[in-house]
Amino acid sequence: MMMHQARPGHHPAQQQGLSLLELLLVVVILSAASLLALELYGNNDNQLRFEQTRQRLQQIRHAMIGNPQQNRSGFVQDMGRLPVNLRELVQPPISCDGGAVPDDDLDNDGVPDDCEWAFDANSGLWAGWRGPYLDTLPGINGVLSFRDAWGNTNPGAPENFGWRFETNANGDVFVQSRGLDQQANPADAATFAVLNDYERDYPPSADALDVQGLPSPLIRSVEYQLDISNGQLQVDLGYLPPCWRCAGAIGNSRAECGNNGGIWQPISTAIDEASCIAAVAIWQPTDGAKLVFFQRENGQVNSDLLPGAETVNINYEGTNERLLVDLPNGFTAQSASLSYAVVWDADNNGTFDNDEYLAASPVGAQLIPIGRQGPLPLLHWSVF
Repeated sequence: MMMHQARPGHHPAQQQGLSLLELLLVVVILSAASLLALELYGNNDNQLRFEQTRQRLQQIRHAMIGNPQQNRSGFVQDMGRLPVNLRELVQPPISCDGGAVPDDDLDNDGVPDDCEWAFDANSGLWAGWRGPYLDTLPGINGVLSFRDAWGNTNPGAPENFGWRFETNANGDVFVQSRGLDQQANPADAATFAVLNDYERDYPPSADALDVQGLPSPLIRSVEYQLDISNGQLQVDLGYLPPCWRCAGAIGNSRAECGNNGGIWQPISTAIDEASCIAAVAIWQPTDGAKLVFFQRENGQVNSDLLPGAETVNINYEGTNERLLVDLPNGFTAQSASLSYAVVWDADNNGTFDNDEYLAASPVGAQLIPIGRQGPLPLLHWSVF
């Protein structure tokens, strides 16, 4: 058998390495891919922060005027005023009226005594601060705050957690984030033009010619105020006793009964005129019925709302639960914490005692619900 030997200088084929030029090309490609990935990640991160900031604006809105979908009230319903800054949504106010002078806090619970969440026996309403209205965690310094998703700060106004927060004379509320660059929009149009969408203030100015202007209101006054001057209000009272009897004396009217030493009492079991007459009583559905309005104001319940009077006479025909109430001149712009109760001057002394409120039904059916924690039902209101 013949053996073949390799010729001198001839070697089998071997795998060749990358040249320097090829290595440089690989490095360039990998660098470009890394930069692209970083850019995409940065854009995705900014978009996420943008969406989170938009969600936090809605949280601020709900903290102020409530969230009907979750049956939760807000600061305005509980306190009867707008917050003077965003800190009041997270921490108790130092004063019930929003002033700079602290109110007394004798029990040292952090809430001024006059606007602690408490029950008002005269109206059947709760009122006071019951926050925090925003879910938040303490920062590095242990202080509660609610910043935008970029973590903006404003050393000049720490009470607003870096947000731009303003209200106008009408009661509209404006809240704005300073964006990625944590700066107010520049007034110079050329400088503003080079900013990307994340660096610009959000929401943008409502005036296209003024990039530093206020955005559209986060909350409009009509969303929490009620202007019903010189109008009629439709309310749902439930069943009211329209049947009356003189107890302890003879009398076919409140005046005659009182003159004879009797007590004019409603007969709640008589639901129509026939059953009232059968009970030897008088069908008199409008006798003594009045409407008293209440409003939370600076954390307390205030019933001194109407010009020159605290009550409104009502015209109730007996069995119809819906009622049109004529309101006096000047009854305007009451807040979202407005409520009412129906009362009778049962002892005919010209005043309404606690036991004369309509105790058979919830005391104070609401025009606008207080929501989260309260003894009253949620009713709808409408203005004509």
